[in-house]
Amino acid sequence: ILYADSENGWDLVFDDTIQHNGNSVLTEMPFANNQRVVIPSGAVQSFYIYTPSRLRYREEGTEGQEIQSDESLIFNAGRAIAVTKWDVPGSNVVSPRVLSGILTYDAIESANPATPAPTRNPTQPPTTGPTNQPLTPSPTSPPTNAPTNAPTSAPTSAPTNVPTSAPTNAPTNAPTNAPTAQPTLNPTSSPTLGCGNGFCEADESGDTCPEDCLDLILIPSEVGGNGAYGTMFSVTALERDVEITSINFHASQSAGVQVQVYTRRGSFEGFELTEDGWDLIFDSPITTNGRSDPNVLDGFNVVVPSGETQSFFLYIEGESIRVMYEPLANIEQTPFSNGPLRFDQGIGKMSKFIAGDESLLYSGRILHGQITYNVVNIANVPTPSPTNAPTNTPTNAPTNAPTNAPFNAPTNAPTNAPTNAPTNAPTNVPTNAPINAPTNGPTNAPTNVPTNAPTNVPTNAPTNAPTNIPTNAPTLAPMTGPTPSPTSPPTAKPTFGTAVCGNDICEPTEDSISCPGDCTDIKLAASPDGGSGAEGIMFEVNAVRDVIITSLDFHCATGVSSNVDVEVYSKPGSFDGFEGDVTAWQLIHQDTILTNRRNTPTPLNGFDTSIFVRGGTTQSFYLYTPNKIMYLTPSNLASGELAYNDGNVQLFAGVGVTEVKFSSTSSNIVSPRVFRGSISYDAGSCGNGICDNSETSSTCPSDCTFTEQALQMSPEGGSGAIGAMFSVKALSNLEIYSLDFHSARNGNDQVQVYTRPGPYAGFEFDESAWTLIHDDPNVELERRSQVTPLGEFDSSVPISAGSVQSFFVYAPRKVMYNGGTSEGQLFSSDGNLEFYEGIGLTAKFDGDGSDVYSPRVFRGTIKYRA
Repeated sequence: ILYADSENGWDLVFDDTIQHNGNSVLTEMPFANNQRVVIPSGAVQSFYIYTPSRLRYREEGTEGQEIQSDESLIFNAGRAIAVTKWDVPGSNVVSPRVLSGILTYDAIESANPATPAPTRNPTQPPTTGPTNQPLTPSPTSPPTNAPTNAPTSAPTSAPTNVPTSAPTNAPTNAPTNAPTAQPTLNPTSSPTLGCGNGFCEADESGDTCPEDCLDLILIPSEVGGNGAYGTMFSVTALERDVEITSINFHASQSAGVQVQVYTRRGSFEGFELTEDGWDLIFDSPITTNGRSDPNVLDGFNVVVPSGETQSFFLYIEGESIRVMYEPLANIEQTPFSNGPLRFDQGIGKMSKFIAGDESLLYSGRILHGQITYNVVNIANVPTPSPTNAPTNTPTNAPTNAPTNAPFNAPTNAPTNAPTNAPTNAPTNVPTNAPINAPTNGPTNAPTNVPTNAPTNVPTNAPTNAPTNIPTNAPTLAPMTGPTPSPTSPPTAKPTFGTAVCGNDICEPTEDSISCPGDCTDIKLAASPDGGSGAEGIMFEVNAVRDVIITSLDFHCATGVSSNVDVEVYSKPGSFDGFEGDVTAWQLIHQDTILTNRRNTPTPLNGFDTSIFVRGGTTQSFYLYTPNKIMYLTPSNLASGELAYNDGNVQLFAGVGVTEVKFSSTSSNIVSPRVFRGSISYDAGSCGNGICDNSETSSTCPSDCTFTEQALQMSPEGGSGAIGAMFSVKALSNLEIYSLDFHSARNGNDQVQVYTRPGPYAGFEFDESAWTLIHDDPNVELERRSQVTPLGEFDSSVPISAGSVQSFFVYAPRKVMYNGGTSEGQLFSSDGNLEFYEGIGLTAKFDGDGSDVYSPRVFRGTIKYRA
């Protein structure tokens, strides 16, 4: 029903029964020709739309304030009327409210507006008293073609809004000004489809269009004059899967109470007095806000499949504070729906679960509050309880990060068992065991003067200083002292005395800092041969000392030089058991390169991300290209056995991967295979007591002893978006290694962190200007009042004193922030780090200025080492 105002009150201009389309698609309400409302230029017209099915609106501005306009029409904020149509008490009026919809109109000539043809009967009988014009006893028939001799005293400046005293006997033969052909009665059948139009359409969900399909609100009742200690109610998902994330309710007064929320699939009828079948999903102390302000209960995610009904029981312990509701008899409209979700029915309860206590049930009660929900694709929603996938405890397979104990590689100190490969040089002292043929009875001490010939048996004590390397066999006449130089032949590598930088040997006392010529860009040459190949090869390397692996050279299977796509992945520990798990691997290099022919190695010319490998630990690598990589099929090695060793890095036989990039299917794994090419690395210097430029507290904590600190950003924030950008400035040398933040909703979802040097301004939507430093697809998000820790970044961010660094935190479930004062203004500082106000974003690198909200203050904590 639609009313329009006139000078004497409201006129009914539309009264029909129509099929509404819910809250996702506009419901059209076309007026007939004789119901159209003419508004003269400069005039104000009011409308009152009424339907028991409820209307959708939003709160904005102040009543009467201009909300939207074009060159012909201005639309002002109005008010909403609850419960009753007329004789509305003040408690049932909510203001301001703005209708969600479209007004369709025609612009007409203001000097000669065409009246609707034909006009309706006069709304009132002719007046009996004199008007401004002489009162004719009846209309003339036919009307005169020219004015009468006695014109009225003066014409009004504009036509009156009401019809003449009586209609003419017949309408004019043709409309004035030759109106155009019959206008269309309706606007387009629906608003423009697409994400961001404010409607969650049939092909959208919270995963594909969070702007339209997340945090939708169903309001069962905006009033509540009654209450009980608890209320039960049911909701039904209409044609869409929904996920209920929070319930707001009004309490009878302010107090500290314990609130519980139970839920069950299906109707609550028959289960009002028993706890059987109910799941407790919320149990927490809160301080209620009293009757006028709502209380928010969140932290749960209840998925309701399309067509299913879900029941809830909201109860306040202590039997002193009541949950407010409104009796159904006082509300004209039911059921209550805004499209995807319908509120079915409810009851009040004066007890919790007491069998036989039906006298404490009050039927026909409608919750005073609101239900917040998301439209979801149920196939993509995580189950509320653990799935069959592994729990948070470690699986039998190695974890993504190295364990505290070393892996297959030997420990830094010798184990009881011999090492996998011989040492580079013999030990400096002889073994404790005697020679194979001990003497029958050696003398207690060596003689003061050696005999001219060797004795039949050696002495019990060794000579004063044995040689560093034992001779192949004892001489017939041993000398009284050590030989002046090592015996011949020498060992494969010289023993290390004083390091000589520049001899092309990276000795243990040298590193990439002290001797870059010897310890930078070292190549471990793997198999020079290999006639087989596949799309990928996985292999392990073990670092004998700290190394930084920087690149690979490989042989491509193409017979001619061509452009190929190449990807390199890495993970700590062994690859065994992770051949098909892409989440366990980090992409460290991706490029399209021009390869050489198969017998000439093709260099990658440096990884995008170099990999630090601590001495004594294992790191796996996976090289992949659709054009196939050459490798050797060994006849004397199994996968995991040592293939090459240069004293710093050991390479082990691995596996080839065919057809599918990540597959655990045995038919796609060929074993054993040995990488054909070379590994480039720099020898590190961790352990020398100096925090070198190439080291950080995470790669070498023994040299870089940093103190972990945290800078609090905004402790509060009731707004949020899928992303937040901000900048920090380092006042001293430091390293940012993690963030804590507040998520808009709890659950498990992806979180990504990007960074770039300098300010973010001008790069808000330029993904190429940012580096991804953390990507976790399954962060356990806490509810918005609690902190969600990210843990250590995949790559920490060192910042030198005086430098500015920007960050972009992205989370589909929204990160929380607070409204700021001025974008770029200093918000907080602790002497080491300054944090500046930033922006919120509703798009990830693909939006425009309309997706930027400024200023915004990120809600959370920056963790760093200084």
